[in-house]
Amino acid sequence: MWQRLKNPLFALSLGLNAAFIAIWLVHAAPGFIAGQPDWRDSAENGPDELHRKIGVTPAQWQEIKPRIQEFREKAQTRRRAIAKHREKLMALLAELGAAEKTIRAKQAEILEEKRQMQDLVINLLLLERQVLEPSQLQALIAEIHRLCRCAGNGTRRGRGLAPIISGEKPEF
Repeated sequence: MWQRLKNPLFALSLGLNAAFIAIWLVHAAPGFIAGQPDWRDSAENGPDELHRKIGVTPAQWQEIKPRIQEFREKAQTRRRAIAKHREKLMALLAELGAAEKTIRAKQAEILEEKRQMQDLVINLLLLERQVLEPSQLQALIAEIHRLCRCAGNGTRRGRGLAPIISGEKPEF
């Protein structure tokens, strides 16, 4: 059974990785797209759009801000690592003599980096949970869910958390 599922799963993985790279490039260089402002330093002037929307107080923001800045630095490092692994994977796939075992090992490295990125997000939310009021936390989770536009069938239709992770202004 694994033999029958291996190729379609591999193709799906490649497609998703290629889509992620394309989206990441669009978000990583907002200045290259005409009319798209760079909102990365909005956190320096006060709460970012997401936290303004959920009504964080100045005191809460002072507690959350360093955590978000640390998160963004770590997330940027993860994103770069994922991109490097993807480049290497694409090179391996293009190399006719590359062993499948090597390709699968590179795929596993990408998945591990993604897991670490998920851990960063969860850790940030757990930290924010300690600072936010229950109603603010519920609003935050609802906004994240809305931004991801998670459909009931498991598909994603929105820009997701990429703007928030990189410090750009999300579309509210």
